[in-house]
Order: sequence, then structure tokens, then C-alpha cells
Amino acid sequence: MRARERLITIVGPAGVGKTRLLLELARSATPAQRAALEVVGEGRGQRHRPALVVATPQPVFCDLSAARSAADVVFRLARALEVELSPMTRVETTRVLAEAIERRARVLLIDNVEQVVNELGQLVGELLELSPTAKFVLTSRVPVGLPGETLFRLQPLATTDAVALLLEVVREHAPEADWERAGPLLLENVVNRVDRLPLALKLVGARARLLSPERVLENLGGQLDFLRGRRLLGDERHASMRAALDWSWELLGPEARRAVEQLSVFVGGFDVDAAAAVLAPDSAPDALSTVDVLETLLEHSLLQTAHAANSDVHFSFYVCARELGQEHLARSGRERAARERHAAHFSRRVDAAVATSSVSREVWAALEPSLEDLAAAAAFSRVERPERAARLLFAQSRVLAARAPLRVQRELLEAAMAAARTARDSATEVLALHALNKLLTNAGFLREVLARAEAGLTAVRALGDALSEARLLSDIAYAAVCLDREALAREALTRARDITERTGDVVERARLVMFGAILDEAPIDASVAGFERMAAMGEASGDRRVIWFARSNALEARQLQGTEPASSRDLAALGELDATVADRQMSVWHGLGQARQALVHAELRAAEEHAGRASAEARAFGSVASQCVALALAAEIALDLDDGTARGRVLVAQEVVETVEHRWARAHVSWIEGHVHEDEGDLDAAGAAYASVLEVRVGDHLACFREDARLSLALLRIAREGVAALPALAGAVEHAAEVGALGTVAVGAAHVEAIASRHGDGALAEWGRARTDEALERVVARRVLALVNELRGGPSTELYLARRARRLLAAIQPATGLTVAADLAWLEVSGKRTSLGRRGPMRRILCALLEHHARHPGVALPHDEVCRVGWPGERMRAESARDRVYNVVRLLRRSGLESKLVTTDAGYLLDRGVSVQVAPA
Repeated sequence: MRARERLITIVGPAGVGKTRLLLELARSATPAQRAALEVVGEGRGQRHRPALVVATPQPVFCDLSAARSAADVVFRLARALEVELSPMTRVETTRVLAEAIERRARVLLIDNVEQVVNELGQLVGELLELSPTAKFVLTSRVPVGLPGETLFRLQPLATTDAVALLLEVVREHAPEADWERAGPLLLENVVNRVDRLPLALKLVGARARLLSPERVLENLGGQLDFLRGRRLLGDERHASMRAALDWSWELLGPEARRAVEQLSVFVGGFDVDAAAAVLAPDSAPDALSTVDVLETLLEHSLLQTAHAANSDVHFSFYVCARELGQEHLARSGRERAARERHAAHFSRRVDAAVATSSVSREVWAALEPSLEDLAAAAAFSRVERPERAARLLFAQSRVLAARAPLRVQRELLEAAMAAARTARDSATEVLALHALNKLLTNAGFLREVLARAEAGLTAVRALGDALSEARLLSDIAYAAVCLDREALAREALTRARDITERTGDVVERARLVMFGAILDEAPIDASVAGFERMAAMGEASGDRRVIWFARSNALEARQLQGTEPASSRDLAALGELDATVADRQMSVWHGLGQARQALVHAELRAAEEHAGRASAEARAFGSVASQCVALALAAEIALDLDDGTARGRVLVAQEVVETVEHRWARAHVSWIEGHVHEDEGDLDAAGAAYASVLEVRVGDHLACFREDARLSLALLRIAREGVAALPALAGAVEHAAEVGALGTVAVGAAHVEAIASRHGDGALAEWGRARTDEALERVVARRVLALVNELRGGPSTELYLARRARRLLAAIQPATGLTVAADLAWLEVSGKRTSLGRRGPMRRILCALLEHHARHPGVALPHDEVCRVGWPGERMRAESARDRVYNVVRLLRRSGLESKLVTTDAGYLLDRGVSVQVAPA
């Protein structure tokens, strides 16, 4: 206690531990210790807090819980100070008490003063004047209100400290109960349900003898009756939360009690405007009275406060205080009227949000703190006011769009549509239908979208709502494009364009720009320009979601194209925009964009991290189509990392993609599947996968995947037919150039240059070099540059594309011999010698492969035999054996056997065309 702080009042809600703190202060502050005891500062939530130092002599403790008058206060203070009071005037009594304080204590610790705050306040003020060194520490649920009073607001414990206290109490009452096994999440739910108040935690912990933590959590719905126990600290008020709260209730005036009753209808919390809307006119006739009432409840420690993002103060009851208010409200006969005002207030807020924008996340973000109240208002309105319930349910789905799984959003939107249908509110039904269609489209359930949108058109046309009709037509156009129903897509797109031109709706016109690019299969440059135009439309309408979608698609197209000169800056800008939009689906798209950006720049670990995060986010959100794309992308990255996981990843993607009808997602998975098959040497399966990609109607950036599939098919032909198929490869390059897939052009032309130059076709080699250099003038992707360097004899890389190129070049060149030392100390292929001197497993496995090749050419050496030869006599798990063999085979391939060491389902073998020579010793 600093010198200038002569009066400190510790205030806080019932059960927060004010009395316990004062008792600890009385016990600890001895002359020998000169102890520093801890008192809460306002806004803190810790068990260990800034120190309140009490000097000698030893403080005197006085409990005023039984005092009800000024005479009671004087009597109990005198007894605590051990002063005999003979009949005397009030002035004389005060002087005697002041002298006793100066002589004996100088510090008085006075507990439970809220019921005599006026009487005590007057006496303390006089004592402070008569005793210059006197200091007072009081506990109260309301401030005393004297000049110079310092308030310390004791707050509930931090969550971790509350859990620790609960477990401590459980061990005290039921040592055999193992509550820690329940895990931190369940225990945190328990302590948060009782507002982390120490008294409530002790009452909960006392139940451990009878109930598990799961059962305790189930019973915390009726806290006032559940939270009771034996008398604690000798005070009936500490035997149950009901007794503690009843004491606070008695201290309130009639107007404050009515306010507690009516405001208890709020489930989550409320601001001043919401409180004014719910308080009945007889208790709060104007805004100023509402502020006064809230200030009174704050002073009595019944409310908590928090500052929202917009700096408005948000209020909420302590859970037990709210339950007490609800009990009194139910008995008052005013509950229905209060709940009607509550529902009407949130209905007005939702109507204003819908009128502002039905698609912008910013509008709905303001309602997020009121999510629980939206649900309560919808439940109250469902029977008698279904049209209001429909809008409230729709609002919940929009608020949850940033974080809830698809299943939850779908249930809310379907409930909103049902309620709107009951109320014959076609406008709200169509609004919810359009939102549901977008949700299902992102998830990949396109046939359902098509059916719902076509059925909804009838209701929209009867309503005469042109804008809603355009929205449903755009839903139909997108679903039809993805399902490859071109005629239906063109019809819906044409009609939607006509409507949006008449209505001038910028957002829908922007969406149609995207669908038109898909349907017309526009070149990538044209698609990028279309997305830029879409972004401009979004900026004109102020819709951040449209801006984000357009810019991210334009950026991704440039990434895959290979021409993306400002990727880091653009992605940072998108990240900032994404944070303001707060849309979970867009967060998934952003993660995919970051992964692709890292991949094209050969930052493989970063790409792997982004793809994994996007996949997890898509799975949690329920966006199956996006999850498929993320899984396929992760498989592609695994190919580059050469970590042996690509096959498993693509199998998972295939399983997931079978659950949706989204052809784009299937194209992504098939494209990577082809690469995996090609990496394994199964060229027929790879060709089938690439061909399936070409069957999908695409637009914008997906054209890059399609052109890569076309190029891959041409490269497979070369692997089979040799240099005779070079014209087909050149044709694939020309086709990629037409649509602007410059990365594919550079890769394909560099292949043409390398193959033609090695086979003496100077003209074709020069053509390939010119086309490669032309594309490289615009390509900035390091992944493409690395491959071109590899094909031109530059530095070696470990990218999948480079390995693929080396295998291809080896396949179309005349077979060269393999020379090995007699003792297998080294091997030599095409003039490149690799030492095997200290690599025992490699030497033994190579020896076994050579012997098997000589005796059984074209027959694979089984996997288990390869393992037995490499590590004779060693026992190991199948998974470990497989990994060891894989690593040795990979090293042998890097030693020059890339195209000569073949992997099959049966095992490993050397190609039939390999001739083996043994060098003389």
C-alpha cells in the first residue's frame, strides 16, 4: 500500500474471492514478514498479481457481514480494536476509535461492507481525518464512493489457473478421482461455464466424489441449484452460488432488479443500444437511463465488459447472475414481452444487413458477437413469426460462413428456407437458396445445385425479382459448365447477362465475367484481363469478396503461366484483403494460391506447408472440391521432393474426388495421377490419366493444366516412338502458345531443342531454342528455369520435371553399356564413374541384380529378395525394409541407372537392352 493510498476497496462479483484475499492479508501481514500480498488490478485475469505491501504494526481484521446499521458498524469495529465504549457522544466515539487505530493497528482490513456502505463510508471518512496514518482495505461488491478511494477490481481467474485450482479442489475432496484424464479441453469448458470464479470452482470440485467431469458439465445448465455445498469460511453466503447471488440481489434497487430480469434474455452479450431496445419503457424511458442502469449493474459486479473491434463496449452477465435474473423474470410475468423486444431488435439489425449487402462478409462480421442471441431470437420466433425466424436463421449462416463446417451452414440455410416457405416469404427463401447454392458449389455438389436453382426459378419469377433470378441463373451456368452441359450453361449465362445489364448489378456481372471465360475457353491472357475487369467491378461495388476472388484468380493464372513479376507483393496484398473479408472458402483458395506460388518458384517446403494447411482448412470447412485440389497439389509437391509419399497422397485425393461431381477437381487429380504413373514407369496408365484431363471443359488458369497434359501425352509418344514423334511435341508447344501457357511453352520447346540437337536435327533444334528463349523473356518461375537449364546441360536439379526429362532423353538414345569393377567397387555408365567402395548394401543389391539379369533377363527380382540380399540376416519390419530398399534403388539410379533400373509390382530388374561389362581387376 503506497503512502498516498489510504483507502483501498477490493470489489468484484460474488464468489471471486474477496473475503479469502482479505483473510490471507490478515494472516500474512505480520511484523516479522512485512509481507507483500497480492491484489487484483482491473482487467487482469491472473492468480498472481501486483503486490499490496502492508507495513507494521499488524493489521486488524473486521467482518461486517452481519452489520445492518451505523451502530452495528461502530460496535464491530470497537470489538476488533479491543476498545471498550462507554456511553458517549458520536464525536467522542469516533475520536476513541481513531486513537485506537493510531495506537494498535494503523491498518484496518474490513470485510463485507456493501450492505452498510453509506454508514461505513461516513465513519471511515472521519477516521481518515482524525488519524493521519490510518489505512483501510475494504471488500465490497460496490465502491464506497469516498474521495481518494482506490479501487482494485478482482476479476475471475485465467483459464489455466482456474483449471489448476479446480484440480487442486478435486484432489482435496476425492483423491481417487482422476479428472486430469478428461483432458484440457473438457476441463476448460467446465471452468468457463462457471466464469472461472473461485467459489464456484470449489463447489464444482466438491462434486468430484459423486460425478465425473463429463456429468458435471451436463449438470451446469442449472448452476444456482447445482453449485451448493457445505458452509465454507463460516459464512452461509459461501455455501452456494445461489446464496451469494441472493445477497447481491438484496442490495439492488427495484429499477436495477427489473433491468437484471429483462437483460437476462441476452444469451451472449449486448451493447448500450441493444440494452435500450430490450428494457421496458417503465424501467428505462430514455438512453441516459439505460446508461445509468448499466452503470449500477457494473458497480454491483453483476456485469462483465469487453471492448469490441469498433471500440463499443460490450456487456455480458456472469453466468450465475444471468440465471438468477431469468428465474425472477419467469416469475414476474414479463418474460414474453422482454423476449419479443429482444427478437425484434435483432430482426431489425438483420434486415439492415440484408438491405446493405447479401454477400459481403463485412456486413455480417458486425453481428458475430450476437451469434447466440440470433439463435435464441430465431427459436422464440419460429412458431408465431416464421418470416422473422427465416431471416434470423439466414443471418446465423452468414455470420458462421467464416468458420463453421459446411454441415452446420447447410442446416441453418435449409431451416431458413423452410421457415420462409411456411411464411410465404419468397424473397428470404431465394436469398437463402442462393447462399446454399454457393456453399454446395464450393463443396462440389453440382447436380444438387442445378436441381435446386432450376426449381427456385419458378418462385423467383412469380415474385418478379429480377436480381434473384440473375443470381440463380448464374448458379445454373456455373454448375452446368462444371458438369459439361454446354447448351444449358450458355442459355443460363445469356439470360443472366441480359438481366444484369438491365438491373446494373455489378457483383453478378462480375461473376458472369468469370463464367463466360470458362465457357468460352478464353486464352489465359484474355482470362487474366477478364479477372482484372471483375476486380474493377468489385471495387466499384465495394464488395471485397469479389475483389479478392478476381485478384487471386488473375494472380494464380499468371503464376501458372509463369509470368508473375510481383508475386510476393501481390500475395501480401491478397493476405491483407483476405483478413478483412474473413471468408473461410477464400482462406482455402488463398492457401492454394500460396502453395502454387511457392511451387513454381521451387520453394518446395513452403509449398508443402501451404498445401497441407489448405487441405486441412478445406476438410474442416466441408469444401470437398477444394480439398481434392489441395491433395493433388500436395502429391505434385511430393514428386518434386522425391520423398516416396506421392503415390499415397494421390490415392487419398482419388478417394475424396469420387464423392463429388466437380469435373475441375477431377481434372486436377487426374493431372497429378498421370505424373505419378509416369514416375513409376507405367506409361499406359499415365497416358489414360492425361487424356481424361483433356476431356474437361476449362477456362482461365486451368488451361495451364490442360496444356501440360497435352504436352505430357506428346512426351509419352516420344518415349514410345522415339524422335519420329517430335512433330507432335512441337504441335503441343504451338497449342500452348495459342492459349498463353508460357511455362508449358518453355518446357516443351526446351525438350524439342534437347532431343533434336542430340539426334542431329539442326533446324528443329534451332526452332526449339528460339521458342524457348521467346517464352523465357516473360517466364520468371524458377521451376521452369531449372528444367530448361537441365535440358541445356546446366546445373543438375532434383525437381520431378528434371528427373522426368533425364528419363525421357535416356529412353530415346541408343542403349549404352554398363561397366562394373570385378569387385563392384565402382560402376560406369556413359563415361560417368561412381564409386561404391563403402556402400555395402548398394554393392550387394547391384550384384544380385546383375546376376539375375544374366540368368533371367526381363524378370524382376522380388522386393523381399532385394531386402534379404542387401541386409543379410537382419530382421526388420516390412515398412522399414521397403524404405531401405527404396533409398538404395534411388541412389543406384542417380549413379547412372536412371533409365536402366526398372521398378515393377513384382520387384526390380535391369532393362533387357542393357549390356554389362566387367572391367579386369
